[in-house]
Amino acid sequence: MTTKNYSILTNRGKALEAASVAGGAPVVLKKFVVGDGNGGAVTPDASRVTLVREVYRGQISRLTVSPDQDNQFIAYLALPEGVGDFTVREVGLLTEHDELYAIGSCAATEKPKNGVTVTLQFRLAVSESAQITLQASTGDGLFLRQDACLSDVRDKAQAVANLGLSGVLPNLCPAGAPIPWPSDVLPDDSYAFMLGQTFDKSVYPLLARVYPSGIIPDMRGWTIKGKPAGRAVLSQEMDGNKAHGHTARALETDLGTKTTSHFDYGTKTTSEDGEHVHEFGGRVWSYWGDSNHLSLHVGSGEWTKAGGRHVHTINIGGHVHTVWIGPHGHVVIVDQDGNPETTVKNIAFNYIVRLA
Repeated sequence: MTTKNYSILTNRGKALEAASVAGGAPVVLKKFVVGDGNGGAVTPDASRVTLVREVYRGQISRLTVSPDQDNQFIAYLALPEGVGDFTVREVGLLTEHDELYAIGSCAATEKPKNGVTVTLQFRLAVSESAQITLQASTGDGLFLRQDACLSDVRDKAQAVANLGLSGVLPNLCPAGAPIPWPSDVLPDDSYAFMLGQTFDKSVYPLLARVYPSGIIPDMRGWTIKGKPAGRAVLSQEMDGNKAHGHTARALETDLGTKTTSHFDYGTKTTSEDGEHVHEFGGRVWSYWGDSNHLSLHVGSGEWTKAGGRHVHTINIGGHVHTVWIGPHGHVVIVDQDGNPETTVKNIAFNYIVRLA
């Protein structure tokens, strides 16, 4: 018949849980114990204050809530290398005052002393109102609390050195380097917005190395450019376009010879004129025996009859005039266009700097 293994609260554990539910004081679990049952199978007994036969005790490495049941917790117990040459048949949890809080049985598990580390899980159901906390190793023991996020490491500097991280973490974000930050709220008080403000060089010596003037640059509205050869670090360059020219012209074509409007003016008459007379001589009567003889005397003031008035007609007729336009160009005025300053497509971030 298969032996059923399980865990229960001891009578002392029940009393502590009841006090926790009533008064809110947490039950602090610190250690675990394992035993060999004195060579035989063990049935958990709530009246016990010790194991049948304890063979090892150590720090509880981790305590979590079971993902299957909210009122069940799991204690992780590790038997390290160098501990062993026994068979585990019983397990118990101890409070901070070394009181046996819970006891359980398990399948016989051999633990050699060398070359093997064994991790046990101790599952226990408690009242949902009970407050169970863990007081685990603080770095002096074998294990660290997972929920402490390495805050229980005793020698943090040595731990960083052991991991080969010395000098790496500070240099991931050197003091003084502008950092784009997508918020108007600083990450914490070890950073500052870059607003052109002064800082205390004695308080932030690393920042003073890169900003010896004691002034943090004002990065509002500025972008960062790789420093060209010959230009000073932190020097400013105002916005502008690269010098260039434009060629602009209207559509050019040879319009050739164009004809003006056409009209037939017909026949036109000039003014009438030309009438005149001529002086050709005079006349005298001469008596040569009778009165019928007339004698002429040249230059004496006689005139011909008036005549000769006339006009001329001119046929103008239908005709046109031509105007030669020829190939030519026009001046083109290009109107102003664009933004108040030279920009590229952008997203606005705040620049912050690490203070150190």
